[in-house]
Amino acid sequence: METKYSYDSLGAPIEIVDDEPEKVGITFKGQDIHEDEQVLTHKAFISNGTEWVTNYLFEDDIQDYIKTLERDDLLEILSNMDVKEIKEAADMEEVYL
Repeated sequence: METKYSYDSLGAPIEIVDDEPEKVGITFKGQDIHEDEQVLTHKAFISNGTEWVTNYLFEDDIQDYIKTLERDDLLEILSNMDVKEIKEAADMEEVYL
């Protein structure tokens, strides 16, 4: 928070308090992240896996974020899921032939 001062017509200082939290970052979608705001981080591959970048996102944006990932990132995420989660995510069902 930042306190600023203005002056009235007689020259007396008037305190102006800016109560908007300080901007501390930006999400992968270009949204502002403010101080004390909860976000997720993800260390992702860029340039076909030759460089890493840390991305920030809000939980509501996970599905949009997943669509931006490169193949290696998606494979890493899948490798950390159990079989049941993968079957549900891929909408697989068991059948007998």
